[in-house]
Amino acid sequence: MKSIQERLAEGKKPGRNKHGAIKVQDDGYTFDSQVEHCRYVDLKLVQASGQISRLEVHPRFLLQKAYTARDGEKVLKIEYVSDFSYFEDHQRIVEDVKGHPTDVFKLKWKWVRKLYPFIDFRLVAAKNV
Repeated sequence: MKSIQERLAEGKKPGRNKHGAIKVQDDGYTFDSQVEHCRYVDLKLVQASGQISRLEVHPRFLLQKAYTARDGEKVLKIEYVSDFSYFEDHQRIVEDVKGHPTDVFKLKWKWVRKLYPFIDFRLVAAKNV
């Protein structure tokens, strides 16, 4: 996949999501917005300084296992995919950068915090990044 700069140079519009955010690629990851990418760059610097460790991009959390319903229908698993995870003072922190939380996100956010109470989940407002 080409970078935003390459696509702009070719006269093509960069990919945008439903809120108009431009996807960004860096270090083999695809970020849903420039704000999310900026947070990634910040977290890499914080990790390099030794304040956090084990930075992970887009970690997945199982909310519900896949199963077969009584009528034979295969029901897929449900996962919550956060933006970042890292450790700070031996505590796992999971962050999500949001400008416009959707109803699905709000539901999964409540669900994941209930299932994983030992993790410190943090919602980072896009305007604060």
